[in-house]
Amino acid sequence: MVKRKRILFLIESLNIGGAEKALISLLRQFDYNRFDVTLELIAETGGFLGELKKIPNLKVKRRIRRSKNGAQRIYNKFKSKLIYQWLPKQNVGNFLCKRYDTVIAFTEGYLTKWVGASTVKCKKIAWVHTDMVDNDWPTATGIFSSVEEEAQCYSKFDEVIGVSNFVSKGVCEKFRYPEVKTIYNLLDPEIIEKANSTQIHLSDAEYNAVAVGRLEHVKGFDILIEAINLIVKKGDINFKLTIVGDGRERDSLQALVDKYKIREYVVFKGFKQNPYPYIQASDLFICPSRREGFNIAILEAMRLGKPIVSTEAVGPKEILNDGEFGIITRSDSQALATGIIKMLETNNLNQYKELSIQRSKDFNSESGLHELYSIL
Repeated sequence: MVKRKRILFLIESLNIGGAEKALISLLRQFDYNRFDVTLELIAETGGFLGELKKIPNLKVKRRIRRSKNGAQRIYNKFKSKLIYQWLPKQNVGNFLCKRYDTVIAFTEGYLTKWVGASTVKCKKIAWVHTDMVDNDWPTATGIFSSVEEEAQCYSKFDEVIGVSNFVSKGVCEKFRYPEVKTIYNLLDPEIIEKANSTQIHLSDAEYNAVAVGRLEHVKGFDILIEAINLIVKKGDINFKLTIVGDGRERDSLQALVDKYKIREYVVFKGFKQNPYPYIQASDLFICPSRREGFNIAILEAMRLGKPIVSTEAVGPKEILNDGEFGIITRSDSQALATGIIKMLETNNLNQYKELSIQRSKDFNSESGLHELYSIL
């Protein structure tokens, strides 16, 4: 019997986010007959933890387990300090990488720093999910002291993967990495079944829009709410927005809705483990992000045949092929409102429904998996 390669995927947690969701989709479709796969969480937290039960052949390690009592919380704080601050990065990297043939740092930042510093003999792969030219958050937050230090770290990797061609190009330019492979995020294999599992009625409005994502500044939901206010003021469109997701800006976004007195036009549904019935029930999907490396939610909506209006972040622009398969606007409320109104013209809705379905077929899970297997 041929020995299976030992593969380690590293991620800090399974908090609600695009990278974490993409990892779960990837692991659910992995070939466990060919590879011995382990997922290691630095912290056992996050809304996607329950999804691990659906991947029976996956081995899971948890470096910092969930706190069950006060003593556990104190121990976890100590352990977190040990990993993130006190131990040399090489020691942390060596501890994580030992016993594996290939180690994948699935997100930027600390994971990349630790694996890059490791002296363990294994294949090292860095997976980049953000536009590092405009959003180099690992350096901006001090994880790396400078762009030069971060570039030196990436030079230690055997392979670097980007989630879009824009992201891959940005890594090459910023860190002088010779070649970055693009592997698009994989869709949930059960998206159609999940979308049809529950019938959702959004509202009796003529047009129902849905936006899905973390309620954080980078996701631009404030821009979207301001755009909805402009549409409501226009007064000739029977329109309602449903926002699916949660995050630190929930209260401030609700306050913005109250400021504009548009509560009857904007509804917050909070985080949903299965957001697809809400997308399925909508007439169009809106992405207001300020920055995006890819945006899996757009592709999910397209698979469900929903027209897309998005701001001009690099990931959405690539998915929509610079506006061929959806409407792209500047990242400001007036432009976004104009784009939404344009989409609501009947001919555009019908046209972009077909274009969404057509474009979603270009993002094939099998080709992405084959590309990944070839470099493991």
